[in-house]
Amino acid sequence: MREMKIIWIVCLFALTQSCKTTTYVSEADLYYERVSEASEGVDPEVEDMIEPYRVQLDAVMNEVLGNLEETLTKKRPESNIGNWLADMLYDETKALNGGVLDFAIQNHGGVRVSSLSAGPITRGEVIEVMPFDNKITIITADGKQTQAFLDHIAKGKGWPISQQLRFKIKDKKATEVLINGEPIDMNGTYHFAVPDYIAGGGSGSDMLKGLERKDLNVLIRDCFIDNIKKDTKSGLTQAPVIDGRLVNLDHE
Repeated sequence: MREMKIIWIVCLFALTQSCKTTTYVSEADLYYERVSEASEGVDPEVEDMIEPYRVQLDAVMNEVLGNLEETLTKKRPESNIGNWLADMLYDETKALNGGVLDFAIQNHGGVRVSSLSAGPITRGEVIEVMPFDNKITIITADGKQTQAFLDHIAKGKGWPISQQLRFKIKDKKATEVLINGEPIDMNGTYHFAVPDYIAGGGSGSDMLKGLERKDLNVLIRDCFIDNIKKDTKSGLTQAPVIDGRLVNLDHE
């Protein structure tokens, strides 16, 4: 029993140090498994040892960043939580890149919760949404390469995309693609933000490997935290909506 408690302490310490490591997330949905508490009672010595870490961790994780106007739910092809995250990724990346960015995409499996309840949103909840150290990468691609990536997303029944990008899924392909209100130009050049995991070919995105890329030394979850805090400082709440930016005509 004492060995299990020591393991728990090590895990707690590792959580507080998570920003010092890089772990890539796979395309998989999150689930929780409840673990029952031991019946042997609390070891006072161990409790005294972990209490300073618990207080420090709680103070950080319970910081209220802003307020959600309604419950956010993860689903395909489009969801309010997906739109919220992709739009924040776009806003923050565009600012970091001097205003140069066409759109942003977040992989579906990178969103690690199924829902967020309406009301105050804390730093800890944002970390639950994006617990891994994925960073922002800006890809530069021509129209054909961009279309191939969007077809891959369509085959997967949709990922979160920012509002600057709109398309429909038909026969598992991306059709009627609009970028900033204009049809995709196969001879054009596009700059878009994705997690570095995706830029490296993760979740089957091999078509992005080898393309021109700009890696920003910014954690995606940190850009979410910064965006929410800036909105709150300006008196704004978080109110993402489903606006039809991604429609699945295959009805799968």
